[in-house]
Amino acid sequence: MEKIRCAVAGATGIVGQAFLRMLQDHPLFELAAICASESRINKRLGETLTYMQYPLPDNFLAMSLQPLDVEELSGNDVAAVFSALPSSVAGEFETNVKERGMAVFSNAGSHRYDTEVPILIPEINSAHLELAAHQKKNSDNGGYIITNANCTATGLCLALAPVAELGIKELIVSSYQALSGAGYPGHPALEMAVNCIPYISGE
Repeated sequence: MEKIRCAVAGATGIVGQAFLRMLQDHPLFELAAICASESRINKRLGETLTYMQYPLPDNFLAMSLQPLDVEELSGNDVAAVFSALPSSVAGEFETNVKERGMAVFSNAGSHRYDTEVPILIPEINSAHLELAAHQKKNSDNGGYIITNANCTATGLCLALAPVAELGIKELIVSSYQALSGAGYPGHPALEMAVNCIPYISGE
């Protein structure tokens, strides 16, 4: 069976590296392109990683980073894009990818409030994938977007789903941002020592 050609956008970050790790020797997907910010274009992935979250295969590390160029991805016969981009960049890019007939699987929050975009927690609402089929039907080229839920909501929903029918009327929920949410290199040690719940812009 011919594999589906895919790309990872935001490949150098922690989430991008997680996508790459899952794509290693994948039975359905073949990594055809990796994309990153302008400052890293044409550099090899292995040269740009200041921190490697997961061991990645040599053929991935040798790949050159491409711009976030929808035309180039389409010309490279990419059918699916795994987006690890920050929300400030993801929205327009993912819309353009969809409009070119590609599938988008996004970790960003840019499209979570779009009416036809499923916010997927597979263990709970896999039936919502029908929204992707609805997007394909309404698209000129068959593109669609699927996004995951907010990290705090995912864990909360997984815990509540089995007891949801008990008639819970109210929840009081507190969530705390992990230091790792700041990405690499994170916060200075002195800042962490005096602030157990650090402010992280955009969180």
